[in-house]
Amino acid sequence: MANLGDGRADEFAQLLTLHEPRLFGYIYALVPNIADAEDIYQDTALALWRKFEEYRPGTNFAAWARATARFEVQHFFRGKSRRRLCFNESLLDELTETQSSIDLASDSVQELYAEALRRCKDLLPGNDQRLIELCYAATASINQTAVRLGRSPQSVCNSLSRIRRVLFDCIRQSMEAKDR
Repeated sequence: MANLGDGRADEFAQLLTLHEPRLFGYIYALVPNIADAEDIYQDTALALWRKFEEYRPGTNFAAWARATARFEVQHFFRGKSRRRLCFNESLLDELTETQSSIDLASDSVQELYAEALRRCKDLLPGNDQRLIELCYAATASINQTAVRLGRSPQSVCNSLSRIRRVLFDCIRQSMEAKDR
């Protein structure tokens, strides 16, 4: 088993948590039912932990985890193949390639949204930018922010709601412009 310091153990936990929905989705797309997918996900997570010393920070964790999951799915089907017909290797390869393409497209869309959010945030008036910084970047509570600004918590919530609507509309318009 991996003998990692606290920092690497934390890194593993963060990476696995970040990629869990896609990794589980990948596994579930390949197996017949959710119970099997959950078992394979647990086996995959354990295998990833055991091999985490081999993972190079900064490389594509999702691809590395998916390769391990693919091996675990193959192992599952090898055990089942004695009893019934299962996916062959080429189908698993094709499904893995398709999932990789979906992940790349999803990452690309997320980057476009993040870029649009940054641009839209820069267009906000200074007071609105400051409020966002206080509430999100500094992770202060609404009550703490209200006290700091000499406002009521409800006033801060109302302002944040208005700002979110403005940002949402701006991002939507930005993404629609990119589609044209």
